[in-house]
Amino acid sequence: MSEKSEITQEQSLNEDILNIDQVKIDALIKELETKTKEFSTKVYAVSMTNEILLFFQLFVQDDANWKGREMLGILEMSKRIGEIRKELDGQRLKNDAIMMTALEIEASHYFLNKHESKGTKGIEGFVFLLKSFESALTLVQNDSRMINSIKNELAAAQQGLESV
Repeated sequence: MSEKSEITQEQSLNEDILNIDQVKIDALIKELETKTKEFSTKVYAVSMTNEILLFFQLFVQDDANWKGREMLGILEMSKRIGEIRKELDGQRLKNDAIMMTALEIEASHYFLNKHESKGTKGIEGFVFLLKSFESALTLVQNDSRMINSIKNELAAAQQGLESV
């Protein structure tokens, strides 16, 4: 490689370093930390009636299919449903919704989608349950996309690139 070529590459590298906006990077890091922490503790409303909650509990206890370590997800879902029902103490659900974390919603949706059955018994309750979790999952995915967008913007800023 010629000396002139090396100098041009070095100048290009120095120009890239000069394009790095440390203030922007620091702001994005702070925003990412804040949003990630917020997302990890955020709860989402899942539309549900007391009857559908009971249907969900029976589904998890009796019908949810699992393999291997998936049992841990079933156990956590069962535990969470038990907590919700205990909190209700025979009362009606407020605003016809339960509150769940992103992980609980994702796990519930996963097991509902993998369920197999036959005939029409329980279809109405199952459809309502699935739609409720799909609506909540959309909110979870929106938050997840926002965090990924911040990560992408941060990576671009760290490389001295403009994010789109």
